[in-house]
Amino acid sequence: MFVLGAGASAAAKAPLGSNFMDKARSLLRGGDLHLEDAGAFRLVFKARDALKAVHSKADLDLTNIEVLFSAFEMAALFGRLGSLSEEEVQSLPGAMRRLISRTVELSMEFPILSSPMQGSPEAKRGGEWTSGTFPKLMPPLPYESFSDLLVKISKRNWDTVSVITFNYDLGIDFALHFEGIPYRYGFSQDSAKTIDLLKLHGSLNWGRCAMCKEVMSLDMRECLKRLKIRAAGSMKFPVSEDLRLLQHCGSQLKSEPLIVPPTWNKGTLHIGIDRVWKKAARHLSEAEYIFVIGYSYPPTDEFFRYLYALGTIGDGWLEKVMVFNPDQEVGERIKKLLGPLARDKFAALTNGFDTAIPYISKFSFS
Repeated sequence: MFVLGAGASAAAKAPLGSNFMDKARSLLRGGDLHLEDAGAFRLVFKARDALKAVHSKADLDLTNIEVLFSAFEMAALFGRLGSLSEEEVQSLPGAMRRLISRTVELSMEFPILSSPMQGSPEAKRGGEWTSGTFPKLMPPLPYESFSDLLVKISKRNWDTVSVITFNYDLGIDFALHFEGIPYRYGFSQDSAKTIDLLKLHGSLNWGRCAMCKEVMSLDMRECLKRLKIRAAGSMKFPVSEDLRLLQHCGSQLKSEPLIVPPTWNKGTLHIGIDRVWKKAARHLSEAEYIFVIGYSYPPTDEFFRYLYALGTIGDGWLEKVMVFNPDQEVGERIKKLLGPLARDKFAALTNGFDTAIPYISKFSFS
């Protein structure tokens, strides 16, 4: 199984936790945001300024998006944050979700293949390669190579491979769709032979019914139909506004993606998405190989500590746990999470996502 963090999408220019707010401020200053988006961005920065007063009594990293997200969720629960009005405080979680979704969508680059001469579609089978239309939107780097790796490892027995990701973006989703690899998000209990793509913190193309709390996802094929692809270069792939096209219980969904804060107590936000977490725990219990790529295991996400500790209880025989991250301290943090048996199987390398893929492809999987 694979565990992917923000570093896996860094090559596609997706923001990291440490530079997320800088990218968001650049978008706000650029003046290209819609009016509603700009209002949400301003409220988030106003709230962050209000949090600066805590430095005299508490230690919070106000540059980290996950710390801010968690703080704003708690502020809404308590009903107060500095000089902000009660209405502003209650609006903060929604404003933060809008800032996160728009910043990711307006930062991440999807390359465009303008003609078959630039690639080798004849060597591909299935998915978007079967379409002869150009220009064609391509998976962001290096997700196409990653999907090829999944094909090799699984030998097209899709349910033998699973992917857990903490990312909201659609890099892996689109790559799987592009290559014609069947996948599911874990909402349903069907027994189809697909890759489980389990997005623990939500996704830009997930929405939730306000009435029954059912989680729904936008169909990738329909999203692509509405996208106007440029002739060449690269482009963004915004989908969150299309959530309004989904209907449930007789009403439209809001254009607010289901994004869960990285706090241990996720409260009522677990409704619907808890099925995803249960499947992640099951896969951890059965995994023989665990490859952690681009995930920094931040202290703010205690949820993963317990997911790993409880999820790995099972009869599965663990062969290898490997961490790929340029930051050597990440490997040490994750190693402390492991028990004695897993530590004997543990290795940490400083490879990025792009070089981790060929390294893993050399493994002999039974």
